[in-house]
Amino acid sequence: MIRSDIDLSVKGYKVALDKKIKVYQGDTFYLTFQLADTIIDEIDSVKVVDGVLPLTPDIEAYMLVGNDKVDGTVIENNRVVFKLKKEYTQEVGIHQLQIVITEIDEEGEREIVHTPEFNYEVKEAIGIFEEPEPIIPDVPPPTPSEDYARVDYAITNESMVAKASLFDLEGDIKNEEIVITYLTDKLEGGRWYSGEVITELKLNQMWWVSDDHEGRLRTIESALDELMYKPITASLSLSRTLAEMGEIVTGLRATWSYNKSPTTQSFNGVTLANTVRSYDITDTVTTNKSYTLRASDGKTTISPSVGINFYNGKYYGATAIPSTYDSNFILTLTKKLVNGRTGNFTVNCGAGQYIFFAIPARFGSPSFYVGGFEGGFGLVATISFTNSFGYKEDYNIYKSENGNLGNTTVEVK
Repeated sequence: MIRSDIDLSVKGYKVALDKKIKVYQGDTFYLTFQLADTIIDEIDSVKVVDGVLPLTPDIEAYMLVGNDKVDGTVIENNRVVFKLKKEYTQEVGIHQLQIVITEIDEEGEREIVHTPEFNYEVKEAIGIFEEPEPIIPDVPPPTPSEDYARVDYAITNESMVAKASLFDLEGDIKNEEIVITYLTDKLEGGRWYSGEVITELKLNQMWWVSDDHEGRLRTIESALDELMYKPITASLSLSRTLAEMGEIVTGLRATWSYNKSPTTQSFNGVTLANTVRSYDITDTVTTNKSYTLRASDGKTTISPSVGINFYNGKYYGATAIPSTYDSNFILTLTKKLVNGRTGNFTVNCGAGQYIFFAIPARFGSPSFYVGGFEGGFGLVATISFTNSFGYKEDYNIYKSENGNLGNTTVEVK
């Protein structure tokens, strides 16, 4: 290649080149740049030595020419390599280049560093070099019998295809160069010429090339499918996911959707048609139960699950001190189905009222906070509580030490 090796030094917003870039109209050659920067100290844990940036394998680079991003910029031997193409040397005058280096960090974010812009000058040449036109033979191969099929003149099912050996493999020795060009053209599945004999060799070559291209197209198609492939995903829901202990639940219904159609699917072991998107559960459910949807797109298999949980309630409210702490008293309070003692609640505690809080004894002893301060509640009773569905278990009842607290938020820990 024709190339110019340039050392580029960056200091703040200023840049210095060890040689000026001066070209003529139509020039095209490679520019390679070694980068030195007084700001950058390290790239990919590799320290900068003598100011020269270590362009590690993870670094990418590209060149900006004016407002254009130039494809094909690469890094070789710790240098940014860029081809100054003819399209960038057509206009006489001063033009600007700018190098950008970039990489993806450990968090998946792109890091980008620009060099300051620098100039290159294009001067008018005394003449413009023109690429020579490719030579296409204008002399057809040896003239065959008029009985054989000719390009632009043959009639399907009427004209006769010539044997390969008559015209493709024999030629006028005086026109050896033309014959060689012609044969090479045929073997590469190349162009036809008007008046040329249609031979079995070239027709077969067209078939071989077509067949090869079909295989390559299938390969490209497979690669594109792989590139564009998105695994199957599902969104699964259940008509009800929470119930109270002792409750008998029936009529559950599962529904779901996909980002693409599955090739196979089943719900809780029952094989379903690929178009089905719901399942009615006929079982009677009284305890925690989970259900699994299994689906495949032929490449990826997923198994999302959904379930129903049975909880007992925590109860809270503001009321007068009852004559007896029993199930009926707890059932007058506000209920929330939970699986633990923690959380906040707010009540309006009026004159003659206290704040009450009741939870299953198995939840353990809570701590109470009001206005950020701990305390103010005490255990007043432990009873055998029967909920509204007949389920029994021991409950602890707590009461605020003071009454008439007004609008109060209690944090339970």
